[in-house]
Amino acid sequence: MLAHLVESAFRERFGTEPCVVRSPGRINLIGEHTDYNDGFVLPAAIERSIYVAAGKSDSDVSTAAALDLNESFKFHSLVPLPVSQGGWRNYILGVLSQLKKLGVDLSGFNIVFSGDIPVGAGLSSSAALTTGIVFVLNEVFDLGLGRLQMVNIAHLAEHDFVGVRCGVMDQFAALMSKAGTATLLDCRSLKYEHIELDSSEIEFVLLDSGVSHELEESEYNDRRDSCERVATSLGVRSLRDLTADRLRAPSAEIDEHDFMKALYVLEEIERVKTGAEFLRQKEFGDFGKLMFESHGGLKEKFLVSCEELDFLVELAIGDPHVLGARMVGAGFGGCTLNLLRKGKGRGFAHRAGEMYLTRFDKPLKCYEVQIAGGTELVKPG
Repeated sequence: MLAHLVESAFRERFGTEPCVVRSPGRINLIGEHTDYNDGFVLPAAIERSIYVAAGKSDSDVSTAAALDLNESFKFHSLVPLPVSQGGWRNYILGVLSQLKKLGVDLSGFNIVFSGDIPVGAGLSSSAALTTGIVFVLNEVFDLGLGRLQMVNIAHLAEHDFVGVRCGVMDQFAALMSKAGTATLLDCRSLKYEHIELDSSEIEFVLLDSGVSHELEESEYNDRRDSCERVATSLGVRSLRDLTADRLRAPSAEIDEHDFMKALYVLEEIERVKTGAEFLRQKEFGDFGKLMFESHGGLKEKFLVSCEELDFLVELAIGDPHVLGARMVGAGFGGCTLNLLRKGKGRGFAHRAGEMYLTRFDKPLKCYEVQIAGGTELVKPG
């Protein structure tokens, strides 16, 4: 178990007993690229997680070690400056930077982490790391932070420090999810509702295309710029404040490419609200149709899909046991999320794997999804 792995690695490396936390990845059932437009999303935390072991050091120097990468670095926690090409290091430093802005100066500490969330698959391994770091530091140093405060710290660590202009969904899902439910989140007010997912009727399977995206180097920020241009042009705070009729009005004079992306966002926000009601009523077939529609919009209007993802969704459309499927994450690679009737996931994944290998000459990784709770303490220090 990964919790024991990071605990023993910490003990062997630093000679003290650590605090250990689990911080999950997430799927987003529907509502892609709506969070930074103040819209609605419907994520759920998953069992795949990052485990972080941490404890105070006996000096002002801090050490962080990424077991899966066999990498480590030392730094002064009082001076968290970005590291050029720092990768995972900057996510940790970003949390420290946000704490410092809140007037929290930490003494030295040690961290060891490992996880089983596929990196670049659209399952938000980065948010799992930042939320895990702030949660474990809150425990080690008894900072007294609430979960919503930690959501904000982790979000700004990635948004302001790392430079990925992400919305708040991923960090919220990591910290605020409840086992067995999806979370309907209003990304403007942060009001939320946990909606039960009936595991006796349905299951989820992730199909990993093997096409990895590096978010900082992707066109993600360009998509956000496009949405913000439309909102500014039409004099509203965000796309959430528009209607499709207002967007289509002749007076709007919106660039065609920006128009299509904005239209997708408006349609997706409505799909989330409709989809939440379908889940409440256990109308899983209708919810699945919305997932297919969502993928179509991401492919044709928002332009963030790729050949491999489209192929996997087409396989899902043609399979009678699949109720719905779409790409998840920012796009340009990663996974498709597939909603199936209970007990049909493994058979579908096997069939999809064979066809994917034939088409692309590379194996398809498949992950059965267990809906889990949010970031939690596994072992006190």
